Amino acid sequence: MTKSITVTSIFLIALLIPTKCTDMQKSIHNLAIKLYSSLGESNNNVLFSPLSAHIALILCYQGASGTTRNVLQDVLKLPIDSVDISEEYKKLLNDFNESKDDLTIAMANNIYIKKHYELQSKFQTIANEYFAAHVENIDFSQSRSAANQINKWVSEQTRNKIKDIISENALNEETRLILVNAIYFKGLWMHPFKIHQTQDKFYVSKLQTVDCEMMRTTGEFFYVEDPVLDAKILKIPYMHSDIFFVIILPNSFHGFKNIESKITTTGFSTLEKDAILENIEVFLPKFKVETSMDLKQPLQDIGLGNIFSEKANFSQMLNSQQPLTISKVLQKTFIDINENGTEAASATSVLMRVRRSLDLHHQTFRADRPFLFYVIDSASSTLLFMGKLMNPNPTKIRDEL
Repeated sequence: MTKSITVTSIFLIALLIPTKCTDMQKSIHNLAIKLYSSLGESNNNVLFSPLSAHIALILCYQGASGTTRNVLQDVLKLPIDSVDISEEYKKLLNDFNESKDDLTIAMANNIYIKKHYELQSKFQTIANEYFAAHVENIDFSQSRSAANQINKWVSEQTRNKIKDIISENALNEETRLILVNAIYFKGLWMHPFKIHQTQDKFYVSKLQTVDCEMMRTTGEFFYVEDPVLDAKILKIPYMHSDIFFVIILPNSFHGFKNIESKITTTGFSTLEKDAILENIEVFLPKFKVETSMDLKQPLQDIGLGNIFSEKANFSQMLNSQQPLTISKVLQKTFIDINENGTEAASATSVLMRVRRSLDLHHQTFRADRPFLFYVIDSASSTLLFMGKLMNPNPTKIRDEL
């Protein structure tokens, strides 16, 4: 039975920027860079979906007014006309949710509102028409039942890859509204991998290794060596699609921080411009990464502190005079990279409460040390997932002395 790789995530990130990049893709790209500059400080594995986070924040933007709307517009680099972004998301959702052979991308949005409350008609129209968001009333005072209801929906949308994104302790009488986005991706490699019969070494540092299952394949891949980053860049295609798994591999063990610093400063827009099709022997570790985080602090770090404060203005969202503020932005993301493909998923939830005060020259690409990676739809230049692999087997580290 053919195995596959599944990735589920709330955020989506893309490395490739096409010749013509829309306002939405530029905005997602900008958010991805800013978030990684905060999340990437960790020495652990990192995984998130810029796309999922962006969708949730755009829904918040549609219900914001005054300074809060201006802050979201400025930080996310949005055009003045919010309809433009909404139209682009409508098209993206339709394109991604179409069934394709050997590839599945599914995105869904849901809005949960406190019992006896309702959305303002304009906000509900935007949420329904452009984001295909379903609206449900829910009794947040019954925190266990409400959490189970939300978690069940997320699990169904992500093929059971994302579970228990919200705990009952996160909900209470002050909770008024929760925005949830879920993304599921499953793709088969164009060039399937084979697993070595023996364990290979992955160098978590120059002097420390872990055992890993190293996969191997040979085929034609877009490849380039970047002298500025001092790194190799490889684009691994999925079957019958414009989607790629992209790896940025430092040439030296001490070059990883240099790559992170330059990318968070200059972005990804020109990384692959000189890539050419070459016959490459690729070695890639088989790995799974799952992350769960509250993005409140990273979002505050990039300039969105207003949306969490008593000054927040989401007056265009609910038919209520009670002021709202965001209490949490939760994201849970999963990726499974194996010999047949990738499975990934992500979910993002925003909790709002009432405010209290072709060259055949043979090359070898061996990803046996920490690297950055991302999944991108090159046709639309949309970033689906982004992260870094520091250790494919975190439970075991061996000194190489």
